[in-house]
Amino acid sequence: MSLSGIPKDEYILRFLRARDFNLEKARDMLCQSLSWRKEFQTCVVQPSADGAALTGGLMEDTTARWRSVVVVLGALKSSPAYKHEVAERPNTVESPASSAYSQANLEIRCLQKGPGQVSSQVDSILDSWMPPSCLQEYYAGGWHHQDREGRPLYILRLGYMDTKGLVKALGEEALLRHVLSINEEGQRRCEENTKIFGRPITSWTCLVDLEGLNMRHLWRPGVKALLRIIEVVEANYPETLGRLLIVRAPRVFPVLWTLVSPFIHENTRQKFLVYSGSNYLGPGGLVDYIHAEIIPDFLGGDCLCEVPEGGQVPKSYYQTEAELENADHIRLWADTIYQSAQVFKEAPHEVMIEVVEESSVITWDFDILRGDMVFNIYHSKRTPQPPRKDSPAALPELNNVQLIGRSWTLGVDYSMVESPLTCREGESIQGSHITRWPGLYILQWKACGPTHNRADDVNPSLPGPAHTCKLMYYTELLASHDF
Repeated sequence: MSLSGIPKDEYILRFLRARDFNLEKARDMLCQSLSWRKEFQTCVVQPSADGAALTGGLMEDTTARWRSVVVVLGALKSSPAYKHEVAERPNTVESPASSAYSQANLEIRCLQKGPGQVSSQVDSILDSWMPPSCLQEYYAGGWHHQDREGRPLYILRLGYMDTKGLVKALGEEALLRHVLSINEEGQRRCEENTKIFGRPITSWTCLVDLEGLNMRHLWRPGVKALLRIIEVVEANYPETLGRLLIVRAPRVFPVLWTLVSPFIHENTRQKFLVYSGSNYLGPGGLVDYIHAEIIPDFLGGDCLCEVPEGGQVPKSYYQTEAELENADHIRLWADTIYQSAQVFKEAPHEVMIEVVEESSVITWDFDILRGDMVFNIYHSKRTPQPPRKDSPAALPELNNVQLIGRSWTLGVDYSMVESPLTCREGESIQGSHITRWPGLYILQWKACGPTHNRADDVNPSLPGPAHTCKLMYYTELLASHDF
């Protein structure tokens, strides 16, 4: 974006490319993006030429703004960016672009000059945004030279990033703002590299290292934040990603890809290259796209990379309970898919999952809010009977359910399929189990440690904070072909 509020040639070209040079679709996409820039944050209003203050923000009238935009379209065919586009794609660009140019000329007759200039704080985010110290230290991403085509190269060590900790410490908005600053910085670097290399460079390359990626990265509020960021970037920064190189993709990667790929435009997905294991080394790997001398040391190269290594975010950075109460991005999402439960010494909480085919994947994500617990997962040969409404085993008002009958025998009626996991108060646990057999599986949370004041104080019908444990959990069953 230019400070005048009228997009540059390269900016408009990206929206035209994203919509295959369909003028109507490109206009709608661009107008929505300009409106978003206005709505994302309060605009900075600059005085008009005659000194009068503007009463509206960026895209106060999106139709009028587009009429200003088509002036640039009128000169588009003589711009270096357009000529480069035609030279690169002579068979696919000239005709639709010329058609868009002709239609734009018709709209120029309706042009009405605007009274002043407006800029959004999104446009000035590189000057106004200072990442919090938590982001600077634990966000494992940064710029690193350029690729073989002169595109700025951004490296993201996603597998080493504590996404859950970052969301809990900063919230979704701060992460979104940081990603927007990265995209704005990418555009600025493209302009600089255009001058350095003497040819139009309008996109950048991203290298994503997934070593260390596991089920904790599938924490659902974190995935939700990621999906929102993808949605915003796709809508407002089209055609800025030239290539995405994914290396050291682990087995869990297909699960993450299944969740996020529907939100990524097909044109963008075609720019993804995925390497598992060490097959990114050698011919056909990174050296085809990045000069060998700048391949980072942690990927087997000789170049020292200064991108932060990430790591677990200390809980001292986490927002307070009061702040979390106001954090709709976490609370509303948690209220939608997460469940809470109370656990007593004589009353564990149990969840049944029916598995239809072997090699399906049971995933779990839970937080221990109070007390210490032991987490178990069992395969059951018997079908649990639903607790009677008058039974103390059914406590819906307390979200406590027991499924394993007192007459059941371990090793006969049901068997343990994972080693018991002791979980301490305040811990967040994510994990998965690949099933060996179809059938019924039971996830169990059982109280452990001194959770009671007296030995006989175990009546779950008389709950109290001194003798109860509490957790919040989410479980999901993934089909074997998605894993």
